Amino acid sequence: MLRLRLFGITKPGMIGLTLAVCALWGCFASERITTRRAQNELRMSLRKIAYLRSGSAHIKQAFLL
Repeated sequence: MLRLRLFGITKPGMIGLTLAVCALWGCFASERITTRRAQNELRMSLRKIAYLRSGSAHIKQAFLL
């Protein structure tokens, strides 16, 4: 049976490294998703502020009454 030793890392050590790398990539992915959501919410908020400042909201409400 051929045994491959990679830098003297044991099997449990290699599994631990694998889990740590997977967790790190998971953090990167979740941070990217959170950043995109925040950017979308910021964009929607700024559009809503511009809409409300323009006075269009008041005109539409007057027609609904």
